Amino acid sequence: MKKLLSVIAVLGACAVLTSALTACGGKKAESKSDGGTQSSVTDVTKGEETTAAPEDDGLSDYDWMKFKMPEGFEEFGESDSYTTIQETENSKHKMKFFRRTKSADTDMDAIVDEEVSKDTDRYSKGETFQMGNYTWVTENFTFNSNDSRKFYTQLDDTHYAYITVFEMTEADDAVKTVLESFTADPSKI
Repeated sequence: MKKLLSVIAVLGACAVLTSALTACGGKKAESKSDGGTQSSVTDVTKGEETTAAPEDDGLSDYDWMKFKMPEGFEEFGESDSYTTIQETENSKHKMKFFRRTKSADTDMDAIVDEEVSKDTDRYSKGETFQMGNYTWVTENFTFNSNDSRKFYTQLDDTHYAYITVFEMTEADDAVKTVLESFTADPSKI
């Protein structure tokens, strides 16, 4: 019942806003977003909108990050704490994207060392390498008897991200595609 009342309240507010804009003589509203890559003109009285095609950078855009979706992958799920993509042909090939906060004096090596120390029989620290815009620290593990990885990277002094990759490694093209194109905005975390 509360949800129904909330929906009715929102719809009422939209109707009031539309009436107010029309009463003001507002026929058209024009907007630009992201440095002018997309523009639209809306006829307020008719509710029609025409949109110029945005400049396609080929990146999948999420609230706090962007990356190029690997060929054959699709979004599988998203929550407040992570986003998951998976391969359509092999659902065991998944990537989960997480964002976390840290103290400013903790570096990525210390974070990975701490994670590995929780279960040294299952996890080991891997290589540190540069790919795309970031330096990645690797945690190795096995999932369903297949090599898998966690890739950690520092976003700013107090934020980091990690990508858990199931049954794939940095040698797989899909993983390379994501790591090479990954960008994040820590201010949105």
